[in-house]
Amino acid sequence: MGGDTQPEGEREPYATAVVRTVFCVYCEDEQEGSMYLLNLMERLRVALLEEPLIGGQFELDLTAGLEGMPYVDNANAADRSAPYYLGEMISTWKLPRIKRKDCKSCLKMQQIPLK
Repeated sequence: MGGDTQPEGEREPYATAVVRTVFCVYCEDEQEGSMYLLNLMERLRVALLEEPLIGGQFELDLTAGLEGMPYVDNANAADRSAPYYLGEMISTWKLPRIKRKDCKSCLKMQQIPLK
């Protein structure tokens, strides 16, 4: 679970979220499996860079960049994940700020007598 802080003073015009996207492909051909994974990761990277705005409110933070990490098997046969090939991509997104609700509605509720 991530943290959510709102420091006092000058605030950013938007909030941010760091998103980890996990990839897994299955391929019995060990020569091709890694290429399938890299192809999938590259397709998502290009799609996000071409259209960095999702739903009109979530914007990819291009200054933070995208970080892709394919997981490479060790030579040790016990540690191998083949025929599964895994990777992940980290991206940072700008989110609309959460607007604090005014507590006037809380005060009105306190004035209602309880039965």
